[in-house]
Order: sequence, then structure tokens, then C-alpha cells
Amino acid sequence: MQLYADLRGRRTRQLVTDTLVLTWVLVWVAVGRSIATHISDAGGSARHMEDGGRDFASSMSDAGDRLRKVPVVGDDLKPPFDKASQAGSSISQAGRDIQDGFDRLGLLLGILVAALPICLVVLVWAQARWRYARRVETARKLDALLHEESATEVVRHMVGLDLASLGLLSRHDTATAEQSPAT
Repeated sequence: MQLYADLRGRRTRQLVTDTLVLTWVLVWVAVGRSIATHISDAGGSARHMEDGGRDFASSMSDAGDRLRKVPVVGDDLKPPFDKASQAGSSISQAGRDIQDGFDRLGLLLGILVAALPICLVVLVWAQARWRYARRVETARKLDALLHEESATEVVRHMVGLDLASLGLLSRHDTATAEQSPAT
């Protein structure tokens, strides 16, 4: 399959078009990555929530451990601090989940924003390139047939009609059969 023309002018146009399509793809990939990065960065504020929750859980756990050492009432003072520590861990986990959500959202939006214009242009470009390659193939076959067969055979081959494969005779063969006496 020949992708580029033999003539310099047309080949140059094809190469310029291919370069423009490649540039288009690279620009939209950069735009998609930028969008993904910006959205992921927006989830970065949840990092403070994660850090704060983790620090709070650690502080409450440490306080509970220290209050447990208080004679007589220490064991009764620790459970509320353990619950507060669990709440801090939940806040920390929520912060991580928010960050993960923003990361996934950024990735998804980045891909969608880049994929739509890329797919549209590449689809049109690929269709044009495929059409060109098919035309070249057909022209090469026609050129080969013109040097080998009669014009009638060339037309039949190009149109895809082969009367014998359809179980028919040509009009010329039918007229000849009718004129000859039956033996």
C-alpha cells in the first residue's frame, strides 16, 4: 500500500497534512494533561484535611494513652479519646478519598477533552489517507490490466462484472450460438 504520492507537490501536501495532524494531536494531549493536572491540584486542598485528621487522631490517641495512666479513673477517660481518634482517622481517610476522586476526575476529563478533537481530526485524516491508498491501488491495477488485457476485460474487471461467474453468456456469445445450426 502506497501512502505518499510520487509527485513532489502532492507528496509535500501530504507530508504537511500529516505534520499538522501530528501537531494537532500533540497540542490536544498537552491540553488534556494540563486539565488533568489542574483538576488534580484542586484536590490538593483535601491534603490539609487528610493531614489535619491524621494529626488530630494522633493527638487524641496520645492524650487517651496519657489519661489512662491517671490512677482510678484512667481507664474511664480513655474511651472518649479513642472515639475522637477514630473520628480523626475518618476525616483523614475522607481527605485521601477526595484527593483520589479529584485525581480520577482530572484524568477522565483530561482524556475526554483531548480525545474528542483528536478522534475527529484523525478520523477525517485517516479516511482521506485510506481513500488515497485505495485509489492508488486501483490505478496501479488498471495500469497493469491495460498492458495485459483488452479494453472489455479491463472494464469488466474494474466494474466487478464477470458474466461467466454469474452464469451468463455475453451477448456476442449468445448471438453466435443462435446463428449456428443445432447439431
